[in-house]
Amino acid sequence: MPLESPSPGTPALSFLSGGSPSAAQRLPSAHAKPGLLARRGASRGGREKDRLFAGALLREERAGTTHLYLLQGGFEDFQANFPELCAVAPPLLAPSPALRSPEDSGPEVVTPLYDQDGPVEILPFLYLGSCHHSSNREVLESLGITAVLNVSSSCPNYFEGHFLYKSIPVEDNHMADISVWFQEAIDFIDSVKTSGGHVLVHCQAGISRSATICLAYLIQSRRVRLEEAFDFIKQRRGVISPNFGFMGQLLQFETEVLCH
Repeated sequence: MPLESPSPGTPALSFLSGGSPSAAQRLPSAHAKPGLLARRGASRGGREKDRLFAGALLREERAGTTHLYLLQGGFEDFQANFPELCAVAPPLLAPSPALRSPEDSGPEVVTPLYDQDGPVEILPFLYLGSCHHSSNREVLESLGITAVLNVSSSCPNYFEGHFLYKSIPVEDNHMADISVWFQEAIDFIDSVKTSGGHVLVHCQAGISRSATICLAYLIQSRRVRLEEAFDFIKQRRGVISPNFGFMGQLLQFETEVLCH
């Protein structure tokens, strides 16, 4: 995300008044930890809270202990583009009022972006999706799914006894070592392929962990670079975004595979 320095002499708090900034802006300071500030409302009370919060951050910034940033587009845009880096779940997408039935006076039932549509085909025998997708037996059967690779420690295996399951209990954080599971996951996918079946790889949102496994599979089975594999999958499931730790492990895996 590009950063721009504020104009010389411009009061720092002026970035909090009026509308959202047109670009990310940085209050420079050396050797400091990052602090993030995102405008979330334009009410008078909200602006006053912003100023008080910013004042506290600026005191730290001037002491050289904190960098202060404004996120381009605010927290909501950042969260929509990088949900795996946020502790709070992204907001659900509400349907247009024009699409709601006049008789529907109850609360709106909406589906997160990553759960919309269905699993996507990566290869003729390999599908990528979310936990929500894995819970829809009708959809799985329509795709000819015979096996499910569950890359999470929290999503249930909904239809044990009907599909072949394999679980990889890894958390989606920068410290998790998902690479120790690469070969086992690849062997499982290959065994399903050899048997003439189709496998769904999923995690909670189908964004980071399951995408990482599919990337590792393409790197080894097709002997392609990570960049090419990433673009290939991104074209089919636009929300994928493995966390930074997983991307580093994939780069190491790429080196191990392509250099041997």
